[in-house]
Amino acid sequence: MSEPIITKPKATKRAKTSVSEPESTKPRVTISASDLAPICGMDYYNNWAKVMAKIWKQVAPDDYKDWESRAKTSGRTLATDRPHAQMKTLSTAAAANSKQEAAAAIQSIQSAVGALNRDITKSSANLMAKQTEIRAAVAANTALTEPEKQQLIDLMKTATNINKPYEFQNHLFLLLPQFLQKLIV
Repeated sequence: MSEPIITKPKATKRAKTSVSEPESTKPRVTISASDLAPICGMDYYNNWAKVMAKIWKQVAPDDYKDWESRAKTSGRTLATDRPHAQMKTLSTAAAANSKQEAAAAIQSIQSAVGALNRDITKSSANLMAKQTEIRAAVAANTALTEPEKQQLIDLMKTATNINKPYEFQNHLFLLLPQFLQKLIV
């Protein structure tokens, strides 16, 4: 009888290898399951930069803190900040660069996004209509540059985040009565 093409290796004890540095100095990186999608390129909510910043913060915290402080003092937005904080940073940076019209426009858009988030009706059609109005106001503004407009639209999408949760919620309300075998009013 001939030898099988693939053989199962025999279990052997592994010899400990010498490590040049102690275990305690190695950075421990924790990646949550929700962070795997952005890392793999399947990022609907545009969180890739935020995930990379979290990993960077775990691997080299001193380097990250140094970069973060330099970025904040130069008026740059950070991916780890909430969308409203990023809009405020953009407004402050525009005011510091003597672009008062742009700063006022950004503050106006920020207050419109805040009002949209405080809307208690929460109907998907209503929220999407208001989001379209804000998008049109951003596009019509002449004080903002094209990159600023695109960044504001992206921040508005992230801050309102209305598409996927409502699609899931509507789907859930259709399936829940089947599982509970009761009518949901």
